[in-house]
Amino acid sequence: MSNAAIDIISSSLADGTSKQYKLYIDKWIQYCNRNNIPFFKASIVQGVEFLTKLYHDSNGGYSTINTARSALSLILAPIDGYTFGKQPLVQRFMRGIFKLRPSLPRYNSCFDAGHVLRYLQSMEPIGKISLEEQSLKLVTLYCLLTAQRDQTLAN
Repeated sequence: MSNAAIDIISSSLADGTSKQYKLYIDKWIQYCNRNNIPFFKASIVQGVEFLTKLYHDSNGGYSTINTARSALSLILAPIDGYTFGKQPLVQRFMRGIFKLRPSLPRYNSCFDAGHVLRYLQSMEPIGKISLEEQSLKLVTLYCLLTAQRDQTLAN
C-alpha cells in the first residue's frame, strides 16, 4: 500500500485515536521488522504473539492491549471476512487478558453530593446573601446538575 493511501486512511481517524494508535502501530512495525513479518499481511497468530509481547513487556492492562488490538484491526488485512479484532482466537485472547488484568475503575472513591446540597440549603435565604454567594451557589448547583468538570465550566 502506498504512503498516500495510508495517509488518506489515517485521516479518517479522530486526532485522539490517531495519537493512541500511533504508539502501537510504531511498535508493530518494529516487531515486524525484527521478526521478518509482512506489516499488512501478518497472520492472526503473529498478531496475538505481538499482543502477548506487549502484555509482558509493558505490564499493560486490558485497556492498553485492547488499544493495540484495535490498531492492528485497522491495518491488518481481514481474514475470512473478519478483521483482526473479530477473529475468534483474538477474542478469546482478549477475554484472557481481561481476566488476568481487568480494567481498573478510574476513581476509587465516590463523591457524596448530599454534603454540598445540605450546605447550600443551610445558606441564608437567597435575598439575604451577597451576589457573589448567589453566583457561587448557582454555579455549584449547575455543576451538580450537569456533572461537568471544573475545567469544562472554566472554558
